[in-house]
Amino acid sequence: MNFPPDEILEPYIGKINYELIILWMLNNNEAPCTWSDLQVNGVIKRSTLSNKLRKLLERGYVEKQEFNSYIITNEGQGRFYDLSQPQTL
Repeated sequence: MNFPPDEILEPYIGKINYELIILWMLNNNEAPCTWSDLQVNGVIKRSTLSNKLRKLLERGYVEKQEFNSYIITNEGQGRFYDLSQPQTL
């Protein structure tokens, strides 16, 4: 299981972007991710994961393949690419 780099999990500036963490996990692992995989060693609390994952599912960025098995969609890959770009001021 591939996990995001520390710069994403604990950014030096700003808040943790949970949407980016979830999409990173789904984009950078060959196999579908489970709920416990997405908790990323306790970085994401259960309630936060539940809310963020629900929103990603509603927006079509993530698809639930079967019970406790999630994959990224083509739209999700586009969103992941957008979130991964450096922000300019």
